[in-house]
Amino acid sequence: MSKKQEFIEKKNKRQKANRVVIGIVALLGVLGITIFMVVNSTSPSQSVTRWEGGTYNIGSQISYQGKILGMTDIELIQTDEGAVGFTLEDLKQSELIYSNFYFNGESNRVPVMAYISPAGRVVVAVSLCEPCQSESFHISGNELVCDTCRTKWLLNDLRGISGGCLTYPPEELNYTVDEGYINILEADLKSWGPRETKGM
Repeated sequence: MSKKQEFIEKKNKRQKANRVVIGIVALLGVLGITIFMVVNSTSPSQSVTRWEGGTYNIGSQISYQGKILGMTDIELIQTDEGAVGFTLEDLKQSELIYSNFYFNGESNRVPVMAYISPAGRVVVAVSLCEPCQSESFHISGNELVCDTCRTKWLLNDLRGISGGCLTYPPEELNYTVDEGYINILEADLKSWGPRETKGM
């Protein structure tokens, strides 16, 4: 065998080996992407939720365009037997409220937030971005923004827009409205626990 033929055979073997390596790397890449998509199969518009939330509407739309609103701290009051909450008037004046529900001698607490959506619906939720553990949010235009991870959700339905915690917006709580008071059952707050943050 001539040196030229030997050189060509070695070159062909190297090229074949390179193609095998490239094929394996490509296969591993496709496998990795597939696993990532399966783990993160919940789309941004499908929030992980266990509560229906409330449907009370104040009867008029609210405009937050051009506004940036921080949270106003308030104290929850006993609004009914077995229920706590706040007045609708306080919510209208404060726009975005924050409070804590304490139980078992204040050894446990659930942070609570509330606002009125642009469509006029009262939204009451647990004030927690569960993956990043932030309890602080602000309103920017028609978006609710986490102050820690900067994830954004639409105010009307808490559908994810951008950020790392899209499918874990503040979880809405059920409530009732009676004689100007927004009532949240203490039993619901006591039973609340963080959702399992899969794929985070």
